[in-house]
Amino acid sequence: MTRHLKIDPKGADAVLRKFGSLKRGRLTKEQKERSNELEHLLNLKPVFDFYPDFKSYANNEHLRLQALEEYCQDFWLETLRCYIDGSFPASIAMASFTMEASLKHRLINRLPNTSARRDMKALIDYCQSRKVKILPADKENSINKAAQSVVDARDNIIHANFPIYEPEKVIYSEGTEHNRIGTDSIIFIEHFKNLAKDTIFNTKQVVDYLQNLQLEALV
Repeated sequence: MTRHLKIDPKGADAVLRKFGSLKRGRLTKEQKERSNELEHLLNLKPVFDFYPDFKSYANNEHLRLQALEEYCQDFWLETLRCYIDGSFPASIAMASFTMEASLKHRLINRLPNTSARRDMKALIDYCQSRKVKILPADKENSINKAAQSVVDARDNIIHANFPIYEPEKVIYSEGTEHNRIGTDSIIFIEHFKNLAKDTIFNTKQVVDYLQNLQLEALV
């Protein structure tokens, strides 16, 4: 049986302890502000009240499904923690890991014998196919646009696209996070913060869609 870790407002502190000292009462002023930003963005209070919880039918891939679900859960929490800590590029990367693992979970649940060794673009294209029907076939659908936005944000961070193609965003963009955190590290610049907020929102949209998807096995 797949083990699910449930989170409710009373149980959120137990999960926060798993990820260090991010209990509400121990957050710095800046961390509390960013936690409140996420609560407003995601319409959640507390922000940890959303937790990937995939309903899966039993098949011979239950170990892989359980491992993928826990992967999604832990990386989603890490996504939020990185944002609250102010490490915005890391939050973007963690969000993309969460979405990719969620897509692979649903793919293996629907097609137990399929190979999940696909890069993100190929994985999304396959999940959009009329055979698989994990993502909507219409590429202009809002869920597909959200998924593509996560991929674009991840690629821009991981492949250093910003310093190569938009260096001004790295050199000249500071914003208020520098002043609040007391450092001039580029990981705190306002552009990365806004990108992280968008990526977290889009990731939640996709994961929420996937966990509510009614799947039937394809033989």
